[in-house]
Amino acid sequence: MKVGVIGAGNIAEKHLEVLRALPEVEIAAISSRGHPRINSLAENFGIAQKFTDYRKMLDEVPVDAVLVLVSATQIVPVTGECLRRGVPTLLEKPPGLSVAEAQSLADIAAETNCVNMVALNRRFYSVMQRAREAILDAGPLVSVLVEGPERLGEVKAVGVHPPEVIEGLLFANSIHCIDLLRYFGGDVERVCATAGQWDEEQKNSFGVSKISGRTYGTLHCALDVAIELVRHALWNGPARFTQSA
Repeated sequence: MKVGVIGAGNIAEKHLEVLRALPEVEIAAISSRGHPRINSLAENFGIAQKFTDYRKMLDEVPVDAVLVLVSATQIVPVTGECLRRGVPTLLEKPPGLSVAEAQSLADIAAETNCVNMVALNRRFYSVMQRAREAILDAGPLVSVLVEGPERLGEVKAVGVHPPEVIEGLLFANSIHCIDLLRYFGGDVERVCATAGQWDEEQKNSFGVSKISGRTYGTLHCALDVAIELVRHALWNGPARFTQSA
């Protein structure tokens, strides 16, 4: 299988390490619009063809799949082009910084019948897989709580993310939590959600999702909260209630 890689940042290197370990995969080409690491990555991973325009790469190199490993602000236009061409695509999260952007990619994929996947890796952690197996072995899941506090101050201090990513951080990174709700509880049937903003620096988002059948999932995400207290009550379950702080 020949694959093309779009992006040459830190996350690209992690994906390249995995691709190199797969004997059935050939990394045919890599593209970056100007990242200085593209040359060293191409040399280290034996990638013969380098491009500064991913469209030219897709035009000239026949690939069976492509990995979109660009910045959060560029994921939508780059992924959209790959999906329009019908190239099976693995894209880094998030699939956009709003519901509208994510829906636009889903619509393109549906129109072209293009295989695609968002690289949400938490569900593939061995600890998550063992936990899910243990839960299912114990009987049907009734309720699941996922907490995902975000350290906004630390993220801003790094200084690498543009304002639109900082503004949409709950969507951009807490998407991992949403995926874990689906991994443990199944597809979401209905969503009841609330969101609030305490001041211009702090935001809070709290959502409750009905997943499937008897299973209810709760997602709690907050930005820069010093103390977080959550009471999760579950009647007629193995435990009367659980509480975490």
